[in-house]
Amino acid sequence: MAGIRALAWIDATNATGRTLSDDSAMSVPIGFTFPFSADPFTDVYVGSNGLLGFGSAPTAYVNAPIPSAAAPSITRWSWVRL
Repeated sequence: MAGIRALAWIDATNATGRTLSDDSAMSVPIGFTFPFSADPFTDVYVGSNGLLGFGSAPTAYVNAPIPSAAAPSITRWSWVRL
């Protein structure tokens, strides 16, 4: 099909696991530049409460509308406290 590119499979069988304590986050390089909220990012912060952040570490659990002025570079993959 025209315009559709094939994605390369990445085998994660021997990947290194990560452990986060409650209300914590870690920076993870994503391997490319990602434009989000009009800014370029090369890392994403993964929070233990289901939050992904660009530019700052999301640590507190907040079930609020997104985006917000208080956290413009946050997105949520899970809307419940993990």
